[in-house]
Amino acid sequence: MSEPVPPPITVQPRSATWIDDAVAAGGGELVADEAATGLIWTSPVHPEELAAFLADHPRIDWVQLPWAGVEPFRDVMTRDRTWSCAKGVYADPVAEHALALLLAGFRNLPAYARAQTWTADQGRNLFGARVVILGGGGIAEVLITLLAPFRCTVTVVRRTPVPMDGVDRVVAPSELHDALRGADALVLALPLLAETRQGKPPFRITADLATLTADRENVYFKGNVRAVREATPATAKEPASGPLTITTEFLHVLPSQEIVRTDKAVTITDPRGIINATGMEADSKAKTIKFKSGVRGHMEPRK
Repeated sequence: MSEPVPPPITVQPRSATWIDDAVAAGGGELVADEAATGLIWTSPVHPEELAAFLADHPRIDWVQLPWAGVEPFRDVMTRDRTWSCAKGVYADPVAEHALALLLAGFRNLPAYARAQTWTADQGRNLFGARVVILGGGGIAEVLITLLAPFRCTVTVVRRTPVPMDGVDRVVAPSELHDALRGADALVLALPLLAETRQGKPPFRITADLATLTADRENVYFKGNVRAVREATPATAKEPASGPLTITTEFLHVLPSQEIVRTDKAVTITDPRGIINATGMEADSKAKTIKFKSGVRGHMEPRK
């Protein structure tokens, strides 16, 4: 029986010793870009650079994306190649971090850590708490096991409401408000948030961190923020539009007002062109986008 041939792999746009060692340990062989059929892409941003690299190297038929989330690369991922990512690799440490934050919040540790005198008792036990988790992926599954010793009542809100081990109730996103009634803690453990209203295109946002206020009137997204409003078909009253993509480092969403805004550098793209600016407010109800400063780019008028 002949020995298996190691798959020819390249690492771009930059590598490290531990990545090269992992390729060898996995049975691959590092080769020049032109000879590779597999690519390990190490940059979590600038998907356009990946698209350009693949266009110049059509032999590549397998791409390993960095990190667990793939949302920034959705427009690059075509069906003529095999795509993989690091899904689940952060589940254990992120779930552990979530548990630490829950304990710190319940026990009032931020205030106690800064206190210089004795104070009245504050905080409460995590034992027996009612915890709602948004998302049913790897992070949620690990967090559920970590919560087991605390005998919490756990509700999971996920797109597919199927039973989960260690969970008292699994519900669909349409039941979110009901699930939050009486909850002691809410954990966001999902990479993609979608807000959809009847007759309106989905508006999807991904980011490194999301913070939801208690009244659910404000959502703050930070780090590698990418918001996509899906394309809408033409109707008798409106021409076709989109998809529209917003990329920035910070985004403030007011769901009930259908407004998104930022004071950071922002890029907006749609099939008609691209605009870069600093500061923006998009009002879905008024169908307006206002920029604050540094506006540059081009946008073709609707036909």
